[in-house]
Order: sequence, then structure tokens, then C-alpha cells
Amino acid sequence: MRKYLKKVLISIIFYNIFSQITLPCFAQTAEPYTKDEFPVFLKDLRRAEIVTLGSMPFITFSVSLGWSFGRYAYNGFDSNYFVNPFSKSSTSNFTTDEQIGIILTSLGISVGIGLTDYVYHVIKRNQKTKKIVPPKGKIIISPIQEDPKAQKLPPPIPDMDKEHKIGDEDTFDIIPIIEE
Repeated sequence: MRKYLKKVLISIIFYNIFSQITLPCFAQTAEPYTKDEFPVFLKDLRRAEIVTLGSMPFITFSVSLGWSFGRYAYNGFDSNYFVNPFSKSSTSNFTTDEQIGIILTSLGISVGIGLTDYVYHVIKRNQKTKKIVPPKGKIIISPIQEDPKAQKLPPPIPDMDKEHKIGDEDTFDIIPIIEE
């Protein structure tokens, strides 16, 4: 046993010395990612993956609690059928079929949460990037004197920061846009 332990200890020391000498020779500093290095859909898929895998433990715990309460209620509230997930004893475990059912149910719910998050963010981003469609046809700008419906705007309210002389007639003309 001492011989084996001695060999293991020497191997660990040799490995540490060797790695300290050779790794700096091959190590390269990684370049940070640029903003446009990955397409947006890959970023969305990665987010959906993280949400799916991150929710899995919580969903599995919730499903196992629900499964144990369901089994307890299905068997007439007999305490022998209640599985306590906090119990360390092996007498109150789920059967293999129940464990498979719990894992598949929690996996389905987690994937549903991930897909919902993916679809929500795609729709949200697409609504932000909607472009205003310009009107079709020619746009004709006519002077205010030619349009009888046009009105002159009242002068703007003077800013307190700027000097405004009384009697200044600041007016702006309305330019109607006519589509043909």
C-alpha cells in the first residue's frame, strides 16, 4: 500500500511540475467575442437552452411533489402511499416507472418553458425592429398659400433659458402632404 501511495504521490508531483513548465509555452490569450460574431438566432437558441436546463431542477422537484401528492390522493389519502421527497429512507421511494414519468414530465415542462421564452423574445425583438412602411406613390409638397385648409401655428412658448423678446412673431407654416 505504501509503494502504491508513493508512486501516486510522485506521479502527481511530476505532473504538476511538467504542467507548470509546458503550459505557458502553449497558452494563448483568448480574444473576446465581438458583438456580431454570432447570429441572433444562435444567441436566442443558447438562451432557450439555458432557460430549459436551468429550470429543470426546480421543475423536477415540483413535479415529484405533485406526483407524490397525486399518488397520495389517488390511494384514498393513505399515508403509506405518500412519498416524502425530503426523507432519506429507502422505504418511501418512487418506483422505476414513476421515476421515468417524473423525469419525462419535468423534461417536457422545462422544454415548454424554454420554447415559450424563445418565442417571446423573438416576437419582442421583431416588434422592435418593425420598419415603418413609406407610403406608396408620389409625395407632393405644396406651399401654404395654395392650400385653403392649412392653418398657421401659434408662436411657440418661450423657454425660460432663452431670451425671447416680446413682439417677436414666430410662426411656422404647416406643409400638407398629399398622396396621389
